[in-house]
Order: sequence, then C-alpha cells, then structure tokens
Amino acid sequence: MSKSMVATSQKKRRISKYERENVDQAEQTINKKLQWKEVKPPSYLGRKEKTMFKKYVENMKELEVLSVLDTDILAHYVVFQMTFNELQEKVKEIGLVVDGKPNPLLAEMRQISKTVYTYQNKLGLNPSDRLRFRKVETEEIDELSEFQDEL
Repeated sequence: MSKSMVATSQKKRRISKYERENVDQAEQTINKKLQWKEVKPPSYLGRKEKTMFKKYVENMKELEVLSVLDTDILAHYVVFQMTFNELQEKVKEIGLVVDGKPNPLLAEMRQISKTVYTYQNKLGLNPSDRLRFRKVETEEIDELSEFQDEL
C-alpha cells in the first residue's frame, strides 16, 4: 500500500521557513497539474454507476480534495457501493433469516461494507478523514516582538 501524502503545513518535523516555502510552492504546482477538471467515468461502469460517479464528482469538486489520479479509486468505490445497495435490496426481499439460518448475503454485505469504508477513508468522504486534507493555519509568533513590547 502506498504512503499517504501529507502537506508540509501538517508535517511535524522542523524545517526552515525558506525550505517550507519551496516545498509549498512545489506542492501547489503539482496540485495545479493534477486538478480535478472534467473527469469522465471509466467505460467499465454501468449507467447507474456512471450517474452515481458524476454525482460524487460534482460534490467533491468543491472540496478540492481529489485529483485526476483518483478516478479509478472513485470508480471502484461506486462499484462497491452499488453492489452493497443491490445486496441490501435482495436481503429486504428474502429476509434476514433463510431456513432458520442467517441470510448468507449478510456476510457478503459485511465484507463489502468494510471495503466501502476503506474507500471512504481513501477518498476523504468521512468527516474525520476530511480533516486530514484541511490546510492547518498556524500563527507565527515573533518572539522578538514580545521582548520589544516590554522595553
């Protein structure tokens, strides 16, 4: 599994202001190149899946969290989400218990829900995960100004 990217503003190690500005500038140029422009759903998605894909794209554009490289991850998320919804409909039709035993579709639903949750984390669809993507604003305190005020 690949290592997740962390913005320089969120890194804990100390780096000089000059180095931080250079890294921030490099991040901005990379992000501009990878901007979420007109992203089209992959051809392997069905009609309903493409509709759901487009809905997520519209909602995520405002967050500016995703890039063009996330197209396949979002497509896989949509496939698993649609599969979960279909299984849920089947369970409603058949029932929770089949022949005195729990419906075997429940085990599949449980597994798919874990997968969906993983994709939600990767895409930042959960509120706690979106916090990772927010730019942390830090106040720079000039220590010399405190001493100058005392004089």
